[in-house]
Amino acid sequence: MNAQLGAEAPAFFDALGAETPSSILLNLFKSKGHGAFSHDECVPWNPWGRYLKVRPQFIRDPLYQAGAYYSQEASSMILSQVLSQYEMPENAICLDLCAAPGGKSLILRSLLPEKAFLVSNDIHPGRVDVLSENLLKWGHPRHAVTRANGSQLGLLKDRFDLILVDAPCSGEGMFRKDPKAIQEWSPGHVSSCGIRQKGIVEDILPALKEGGLLIYSTCTFAPEENSELNEHLLSNGMEPFPIRVEASWGFQPMSENGHSYQAYQHKVRGEGFFMSVYRKLGRESGVRKSSGKGHWDIWNGDLPWTSVSDGYEVAEWKGELYALDGQVMELLAELDKGRLLKRPGLPLGEWKGKDFIPNVGTALAPGWAKAMEVKLNLEETWAYLRRETPAVSGPESGWTLMNYNGFSLGWAKWVHGRMKNHYPKEWRTRTSW
Repeated sequence: MNAQLGAEAPAFFDALGAETPSSILLNLFKSKGHGAFSHDECVPWNPWGRYLKVRPQFIRDPLYQAGAYYSQEASSMILSQVLSQYEMPENAICLDLCAAPGGKSLILRSLLPEKAFLVSNDIHPGRVDVLSENLLKWGHPRHAVTRANGSQLGLLKDRFDLILVDAPCSGEGMFRKDPKAIQEWSPGHVSSCGIRQKGIVEDILPALKEGGLLIYSTCTFAPEENSELNEHLLSNGMEPFPIRVEASWGFQPMSENGHSYQAYQHKVRGEGFFMSVYRKLGRESGVRKSSGKGHWDIWNGDLPWTSVSDGYEVAEWKGELYALDGQVMELLAELDKGRLLKRPGLPLGEWKGKDFIPNVGTALAPGWAKAMEVKLNLEETWAYLRRETPAVSGPESGWTLMNYNGFSLGWAKWVHGRMKNHYPKEWRTRTSW
């Protein structure tokens, strides 16, 4: 770092001992309740980012559990500048390759065109479950979750308009925030990460359309993992895509043409982060195949408690009904054929005999559930999130949405005036207050 920063190095090392900023990404799909953060400072490079004066216990905040916001590191929110400066096709198909736990997917999904489709992927089985949960809570239905490696997705030739590779790295930029990153660091780890990152990018490049964007990012400072990848990409059919970044924000340009930036903790109010942006040479024709229905069995019946939006098909997958974006049915079928799908779309629910059991996904996606709401206070909400039975009044029978401060949390079923909690078992809060 002395070699990289020169006279600025002492200020950088001092910053590593300073307090870590706390920041969140607001969910623009669930704008109700954002007044709770109206007095917090905006992150200058992302209109939906906020610096918090006090870092809360997120697990205790029902708004966090409802997907009203996400705890997101501020430096990485610079991704929003790429999306605001690139004219994305209205029906773009995008990929977040190394997506877990999901923060950058939420940035993408928030700022992509409404009809764009996002595939969020992670290879690790445990991490992909967390990724799926966070995307479901965010509430936008045009996304799928996959579990695959880059070479498998790279077989989808010329399929994506944008690919984000937030590559696994040595984590130097997170030393201040995560002591575990320090314990895992070594010069050998840096070298092995550089080799691995080059392989990841090589594997996925065939899936990027001509004229499409590749965003490469890490949370490290090591040139072996950042700038040294530049020449490799330029020799593999990519060209720099310049991004305008305000000098006052503190991001350090790492290239003459403005396609690459580094966040250092002594200059940016956030953690260490590197981003470079490339465009694939060539020009896509703009002609897109009309999407057929692939192998999906389409459901044409009515669904209780559910309101399916226009542009979606309802299909059964692994015993449950899902709302699938009608524009990408063939892509989803291809992913399913390769056994890469973790979740093809928005889960709606399942039939058990004559009873339809709605999925929590419809409760969390604005406009997808049609049922009365039961309003909960804070204590009742905590009980509901622990899968207990709060003492609240409801209908004699049927399904209701459990609501806190204008935000839906999940479902409950009422039988003879008694409530049965249907909050997902795997999401339940295990701590009592």
